[in-house]
Amino acid sequence: MTGFDAILILMAVAILLYEVRLDAGLGLLDAVATLFAAHGSRLAAPLVTEVLRWKPFPGTELSPLAQGITFLVLWVAALAVARLLHRQTRWSMDQWDPAFGLVFGLIIALTAGHITTAVVGSHEMMVHRKLPGYFANSLLGEELRSFPTYHYVVDTLRAAQTSR
Repeated sequence: MTGFDAILILMAVAILLYEVRLDAGLGLLDAVATLFAAHGSRLAAPLVTEVLRWKPFPGTELSPLAQGITFLVLWVAALAVARLLHRQTRWSMDQWDPAFGLVFGLIIALTAGHITTAVVGSHEMMVHRKLPGYFANSLLGEELRSFPTYHYVVDTLRAAQTSR
C-alpha cells in the first residue's frame, strides 16, 4: 500500500461519511451530478485541451489535466444544481436515507477515484513514459483506473452464460 492508496481511501471515506448523513433524494442527485461530471469531462476535455493548447495523451484528443480540471468544474456546478433541485423538491425517504446515502456515496467515491487515478496515471505516463512507483505499487490505483477485477468478473459471467 502506498501513500496514493491512503489518499484514495481518505477521499472515499470522507465522501461516504458525508453522503450517509444526507437525504436519499440529495444523495441520488449528487450521484447523478457526479456521473454527469465524469461523462461531461470526457466529452469536453478535448475542446479544453485544444483551447489551452495542451499536449493530448497519445492516442486520444484530450490532456489528462484538462480532463481533471473539466471534471472538477462540472462536478462543482452539477453539485450546486443538485442542491438547488433538492431545496425545491425536498425529496427524501427518511427510513432509508442512511442506506441510500451509503450506496450513492459509494457511487460518488468510485467515480471520483476513477477520474483521479485516470488523470494521475495518464499524466504520469505522458510526462515520464511510465507509471511512478507510488502508482505502480498502489493496491487501488490500477483497479480504479481501469477496473480489471470488474472486467474479469463480467468476462467470467459471460463465459459461464455462453457455455450452457
